[in-house]
Order: sequence, then C-alpha cells, then structure tokens
Amino acid sequence: MLCLIRKCKIKVNNSFLNTNMLHPRFNSNGTYSYEAAIDALNTLQSNAQYLRNREVEAANSTHEETKANCIGKMNAFLNRCNIDINKLKSVIHVAGTKGKGSTCAFCESILRTHGFKTGFYSSPHLINVAERIKINGNAIDNEVFAKTFWEVYSDLVKSKDNAISMPIYFQMLTLVAFKLFVAENVDVAIIEVGIGGEYDSTNVIRHSDVVGITSLGLDHTSMLGNTIEKIAWHKGGIMKKGCRAFSMPQCEAAMEVLKSRSNEINCDLKIVEPIKDIPVQNGIPEDIYRNNASLAMKITETWLKTHNHEVNSKKTHDGLVNCRWPGRFQVIRTQNATFYADGAHTAESLQYCSNWYKGYQSNTKNNVINANKPHRVLLFNSTGGRDVETHLQILHECDFHRVYFVPNVCQSTSNTNLDNINHNFPESEQLVKCQMNKRKWCELFPHDASKAHVMPSVNTALEHMMTTNRHHEVLITGSLHLIGSALQALANFNASLTNALRSN
Repeated sequence: MLCLIRKCKIKVNNSFLNTNMLHPRFNSNGTYSYEAAIDALNTLQSNAQYLRNREVEAANSTHEETKANCIGKMNAFLNRCNIDINKLKSVIHVAGTKGKGSTCAFCESILRTHGFKTGFYSSPHLINVAERIKINGNAIDNEVFAKTFWEVYSDLVKSKDNAISMPIYFQMLTLVAFKLFVAENVDVAIIEVGIGGEYDSTNVIRHSDVVGITSLGLDHTSMLGNTIEKIAWHKGGIMKKGCRAFSMPQCEAAMEVLKSRSNEINCDLKIVEPIKDIPVQNGIPEDIYRNNASLAMKITETWLKTHNHEVNSKKTHDGLVNCRWPGRFQVIRTQNATFYADGAHTAESLQYCSNWYKGYQSNTKNNVINANKPHRVLLFNSTGGRDVETHLQILHECDFHRVYFVPNVCQSTSNTNLDNINHNFPESEQLVKCQMNKRKWCELFPHDASKAHVMPSVNTALEHMMTTNRHHEVLITGSLHLIGSALQALANFNASLTNALRSN
C-alpha cells in the first residue's frame, strides 16, 4: 500500500478562474502535472456550497425546473468540452443509500471476468483522486488523469463567461470520467450515483441498459428529504424509459414510490431477492454481501442477455470472489495491531459495522499475540447533520477502552495530501464537530468519559494509542473520508507503529 502524500509545489488560487493566465500544468520533464491538476480541482466551487444552492432551488422550483437546471448545466459542460456521451456503448447506473459502491464493484468485476472492457466511476476516493475512475478494474494512471483533466479544464476555461460557469468538484470529475470512457471505447461504463439520483450529475446519461437501486435509508436528508418516500423518489430518478431496473427489497413505503416512479417513467422494475447459496467472502456480514452480490448478479445477467452474450456461472462466481472494495469491512493486520475499517455513516450501517467488529473480537480473543487482553480502540468522525447520538449509542456496545474523535486528516495541515483537502468541511470545522461529538459521548456515557479524546489527525491518534502496551483492535468508522485518511496514515506509519508497540 503506497502512501501518496504530496506537498503542493504549484499554487492555483481562485483568481485563476477569472483570468486568462496560462496555468503551469506541466512538470519540468514535460509531463502533465498531477499535483497541479488536483490543486486546480480543489479551487472549484465546493460541493457544500453547490448543495446549499440546490436545497434553495429545490424549495422554490418544481421538480421539472430543478432537474432541467441541474442536468441542463451538465449538458452544457459536456457540449463545451466536446464530450459525446452518446458514444458510450453501454451504461449500467446504480443508486442507493447503502451498498451502491459495492454493487458497482461486483458488476465491474463480473463483466471484466467475462472478458469485457469496463469503465467504472465511483466516489469518494480513499487516498488518490484517480481511484474514482477505473479502466478494467485498475485506477487510471496519474498522468492519464492529469492529461484528461487539463484537456477538459482548458475547454471549460476558454468557453466560460463568468466564475459560476465552471463545474464544481464532482461535476468536473464526472466530465473527466465520461471523456476517458468514450476515448477508451469501453464495452460498458458502470456509473455510481453521487448523491440522490434524479438531480445527480451522473443522471445526464440519456439511456442506461440496466439500472440498480440498492438499500435505501435516511441520508443527505437536507437535500433529498427527511422521509424514506422522498429518498426513494430521488433514487428512482435514474430509471429511464425502456430500460431494465432492479431493486433490492425495500420497506413498503419506499417500494411503493419506486413502483410508482417506474410506471411513470415506463421502466420495467423487478425486485431481486437475496440468493442464499452465494458463498460469502472476506468477512463481510452475510446479508449485506448477499444483497449486494445478488443485485449485481441480476444486473450483469440482464446486461449479458441484452447484448446476446452467454452467462458463465463460473466467471460470475470468480468475479464475485476476486472483487476487492477497500474501506468496506476491511481488515488490516500488523504484528501487534489489527485495524477494522468500514465507512459506515448511517445508523443501520453502523449497527452492521458494530456487529462485524464484535464478531471478530469473539473469534480472536483467545488468539492474541501477547498475553494481555486486546485493547479495543475506536477512531470515529461524523460530519454533516447525521444523528451522532444514535451512532454513538450503537458503537458504545463494543465496549472500547479508548475512543478518538478525529477529523478526516492523515497528519498536520502543512503536510496535507492535496487529494484529500476537504472544502465541504474544512479541518477547523471538523475539529469543532469532533469536540461536539466528544461532549455528546460524555453526556451519554459519563462513566466512560475518560476514554474519550479529541485528536487533530489520525497520526496523532495512533501515536497516543501506542502509549498502551496491548494488542490493539482498532475500529475506524463513521466516514469513508476518515477511512481514506487512516489508510494513508497506516501506509506511512505502519513500520514505526509496529516497532513502537514491540518495544513497550
């Protein structure tokens, strides 16, 4: 695992968006600069500001007006960059609250194993922005990303008439992904929705062969609505006339909305029941694995048949078994510590995560490296308007010895990886939220108040953890962005962590 920590060598400020300055986009050796590309990407309007604008717009406009505006902007960006998404041979589009990334990863692996050239666009990234765009299962090379980014960026700058006519972060990455998938002539592009579905930037796609809707729950409620019916309405927006749509079993209220939307759009919607005899892999909770894998199997089976290809059950099985999706129920072992990483951020997903972690404790408590009992540690962060009280009550059941509330930061600001600068929730705001989360923990569990600590980064939490001479069983959860920072820190810190624990 490589630690991709880059120091900024070329600074791009927001004033560039209002000038015709030539951007220093090349390295000294003539190659496109990935670091400068990420720095320029970070100057674009933050998703948080964009989402606030969408909330206001949605409150004061009809659905038709809001969608026309959101999708109209993406169409305009595509036209300005000469990206013809009609040239995409085939698209699989997946929305949902939980499991959409895993389902997409399964689909990609199955179809690649069947011999097809795949493109896969997902979010967020863990360490490197280029992870979001994959060709045949591999993240694109940094230089390929940089070259494509600068081509798109240049077209947009040359054709803009004001600062707001530039796309935001997620829209920009979506444009880069579409440009690459067209250029690579992929057989199928597997596209994970960003937020919602109806108004999402990826929903500029005019036709999908197959769409999937994973498990639904309450998340991003300030934009999508605070009821499951409203959430379902947005997710169902990716269905297209004449395409095949599949959904996991949902609660009755959500299912009624999805059925109504499919009838309204004239799209064939079927429910996919979990296949009980799918062999579960990699320690993932059985029902989560089977739900996501069953949906992916149905999506890929339908795609293959639609394109007159044979479904090979062995290749489907191999695609599932060989699929890797970091940051979701991932276990990382060192000599004296084991890290359990899962980007759960809803109450339901955190309950699964907690049960998964506790299951590992019961299986390993008699098989530890030293004679002491495992020292259970939590690294947690939660941003936005999520129900932190419920989340902490769920996690408290794990009976941690120490709890660290940390921002989604690997180490100090001066050494921040450009790929993981967060404009939605700056580090200072995250630290304030960490203090609030700690206070909530102390209010809920006064007898365990001394266990709680706020640390400015993952690295400092790991250093503080090392003061205890125990085998550490560390759960990292609450945010996929935190998982990314933790993986980055572990890649850089693993050797010193192991040595320090051994010497105590």
